Amino acid sequence: MLAVNLANEVLFWNHGAEEIFRWTAAEALGRQPEELLGMEDPEVAPALFAAIERDGFWNGELRTNDRNGRKLTVDCRLWLVRDQAGRPSYRLYFIVDLTAKKLLEEKFLHAQRLESIGMLASGIAHDLNNVLAPIVFAAPMLRSSLSTPRDLKILDTLERSATRGIGLVKQVLGFAQSATGEFRSTQVKHLARETVSVIEETFPKSIQLEHHIPSDLWPVMGNATQIHQVLMNLCVNARDAMPSGGTLRVTASNRRLETAESTPGAEPQLSTWLVIEVADTGSGIPPELLDRIWEPFFTTKDIRKGTGLGLSTIRGIVSSHHGFVELQSEVGRGTTFRVFFPAVESGTVQAVSASPFTIVVGSGELILLVEDDAPIRDLTSEILEQHGYRILTSANGEEAFSLFSAHPNDFALVLTDVDMPRLSGVALSRALLQLRPEVRILAMSGLSRHETDGADFREIQQLAHAFLRKPFKPEILLRAVQDLLHPPVKI
Repeated sequence: MLAVNLANEVLFWNHGAEEIFRWTAAEALGRQPEELLGMEDPEVAPALFAAIERDGFWNGELRTNDRNGRKLTVDCRLWLVRDQAGRPSYRLYFIVDLTAKKLLEEKFLHAQRLESIGMLASGIAHDLNNVLAPIVFAAPMLRSSLSTPRDLKILDTLERSATRGIGLVKQVLGFAQSATGEFRSTQVKHLARETVSVIEETFPKSIQLEHHIPSDLWPVMGNATQIHQVLMNLCVNARDAMPSGGTLRVTASNRRLETAESTPGAEPQLSTWLVIEVADTGSGIPPELLDRIWEPFFTTKDIRKGTGLGLSTIRGIVSSHHGFVELQSEVGRGTTFRVFFPAVESGTVQAVSASPFTIVVGSGELILLVEDDAPIRDLTSEILEQHGYRILTSANGEEAFSLFSAHPNDFALVLTDVDMPRLSGVALSRALLQLRPEVRILAMSGLSRHETDGADFREIQQLAHAFLRKPFKPEILLRAVQDLLHPPVKI
């Protein structure tokens, strides 16, 4: 609250004005309000004065700056106060700082935009996987037909590109999924490697990436999406601290801590920890700011580049996982964050070499293949026929039900997509099992958000005897078919 006389000099400057604009009352008295309020547009003040002389009142939002140049958004209510004779006496300002509120609104709108993007990404994931699936299927089939080094090199490039495309789809879906808060055993090594992959693809080339993610990292009980967010927030902060380039180091390790080494005042329930370290060679954090960086909305970045919620979000996530964060920083030399998550020591888990899979040729078993995507249907049929199976194909669930119901005992296996027009894979599986309860069903899907979050996906997991995520390689398909038709003998 402030009062200004008709000569445009401050008569009164209360404690709230001191808090918002960082000028003391002694400094403010007698000065012009435009200077103290840091109005960005010089034409705003004359327009305000004209409005209150005409109407006696004005209300609206203003873009201002405090004494230190921090940008503010304020709600200003301005009255023209008159004396008993009706003559103008002074102007009275009531100002409310809306900066934090506006940041929250922007964060909410940003989250809504991200949710929309996530829904779009998840929605097209099924189609993207269907596009990639024929490439994944066809490449191994062509290898036996090629002999020249040039052709084989082209095929290798094709396979690598398809694999990279599959990885990108998984990354997009990983970002699109919202955090549910559910904790489960999580392999952080996979999250760290995905983060490293994103950094390699998107960060400026002026930033040199060093990483060390061992394969024997202990798992943690946590939420994969939230841990991924911690990693990405730390890496993005490191990137922003090196606008001219530098070195970003991402490492992870297993550690045992004595009680005395843990967070002061808190005894960890576990002595085993998974440690993620993100270090940069950037500008560093001044000592006087180290206590403030964890505050919500505190940021040294431009308002267009940061909301000041990154580190506070990290702290909240790590705290909810019963972990803690160590920070080392030196101005001009860089910053290192170490995040400690309680780990589940996997000493009883030993590395076992998977026995090589021997593809067993079928004995003419009849398989009903139900797939609405023609390229996938044709290539899947070709793969199975090449390996000794007889195939009957259908492009939709209604046609497949008609084929099956005519001779239900002839089919050894039904391989069906989940998301299909006219009759879904779930409804088809339900109907087939009513006709013949012992029929084996192998379901497959590109796993869009609708499928993974909906009741259909949960039901197909119960109805089907096995499930394949598209795109999959031919040997994965053949092994799944073999295991269903000829289950391995348990000893």
